[in-house]
Amino acid sequence: MARQTGGGEQGGAGAGAGGAARLSRLLDEVERLCAELGELSRRQGLELDEGRAEDAAAVVGERVRLVARLEEAARELGPDAESFERRLREMPEDAATRAREQAAAIAAAVGAVLARDAEDAELLRNERDRLSSEMSGLGRGRSAIGAYGGGRDAGPTMQDREG
Repeated sequence: MARQTGGGEQGGAGAGAGGAARLSRLLDEVERLCAELGELSRRQGLELDEGRAEDAAAVVGERVRLVARLEEAARELGPDAESFERRLREMPEDAATRAREQAAAIAAAVGAVLARDAEDAELLRNERDRLSSEMSGLGRGRSAIGAYGGGRDAGPTMQDREG
């Protein structure tokens, strides 16, 4: 008969060495996904820097699918940091230490993506404001042309022979 450890479920993600191996695989996957997310974030920023908003939007689509996979993996890690720590306390110390290091690396990777996203959002806000100002200027120009009668079709005019 198999033994339960620390009140956790037998064979669960937080139970002893078996749980440590499963948690390690899960953290490896999350780390890999975060690295991929970081690369997509860099690509998105480059596309925006080059003025290719449509290409940046395509990268956002790729990111959406990747984030969905990360959310799924995060649910397996647990609902919050406290439950994650509880799982780590049930594991061998070396595995728990490695898991904490991976979690810190994941947090740093996500922080870097969030920082780049904030820069990209600022870039997009500035571009939106520039375009808004440009469009407003076009509207004022059209109004000015209209005030001088440039916007009307004058139709046929009659002239006398002298003028």
